[in-house]
Amino acid sequence: MILALVLLCLVGAFVLVRFVNADPLRNLSVGDCLADVPTVSEGENRQVTNARKVDCADPAATHRVEARYDDRTPEEAGELCASHPNANFVITPDRAGNARGYVLCLSTVGE
Repeated sequence: MILALVLLCLVGAFVLVRFVNADPLRNLSVGDCLADVPTVSEGENRQVTNARKVDCADPAATHRVEARYDDRTPEEAGELCASHPNANFVITPDRAGNARGYVLCLSTVGE
């Protein structure tokens, strides 16, 4: 009985950690920097699977968060980020349909 309870707790903790770590970009703030952001052409959409937060002094840093908006749709992202002249990249989490979530407006580090 105790062994089953311990196993259940371990499985629950693993699932919770996987859920909490599912989106490494969800807690980014203005001024944070990212590495491993894919290269895209203007108007192109690509999934951002390996991007990660890094110190802005890290040579791997390629993008900086210029603005963050919460409770927005992907359709609003372009207009929101257009008001930030240095922003040249937009990230929205993968959401079904027109679900609301965060929008990140990014600039390229060093430009």
